[in-house]
Amino acid sequence: MTHDEILYVDEYDEVLCTWQKEGNSPYLHNTDNDYIWVSGNGYSIHDFMFRDLPIDAPLISCFLFIEGNCSGEGTLGFFIYDGEAWSDEMQVVIPQDIWSWVNYDISSILNTQAKINASKLWLVCRTSHLLTIRRVYLFVSLDWGIPAKTGSPLLLLLAHWFWLERGTRK
Repeated sequence: MTHDEILYVDEYDEVLCTWQKEGNSPYLHNTDNDYIWVSGNGYSIHDFMFRDLPIDAPLISCFLFIEGNCSGEGTLGFFIYDGEAWSDEMQVVIPQDIWSWVNYDISSILNTQAKINASKLWLVCRTSHLLTIRRVYLFVSLDWGIPAKTGSPLLLLLAHWFWLERGTRK
């Protein structure tokens, strides 16, 4: 049997910031009112940290979900810190003129509870368009000891939708 956890950003340590910030720190948590934005290739912002994983169980997968909007289709670069070192740069395409969720499988980087709990996120704008990021979280699937199959993309999307709906109906 599997158990899924959503770990929103819950802390921001302004190590390097060339982005604009609107609202309250940590900016990328589960709210519509707080966000970060930039218009310029190469601008960076870090360190964003996630809520700790409260359950110690074998990991099945770990995905980074990012909600963003771009004035023209644009690329967002990011690095993940696992408690020991920063990853190589990874990239996602943020769609044009509509708030959209994109995700990236980072299971090979954050593959233990200790690495997830020590993780940090560093964002780099890779477009000259206006890029806005509103929410970021880790979607972690855990194995609770009963034989389970890894989730299909459809199941991940359904779980993602369920958690969003549950979080907005408080």
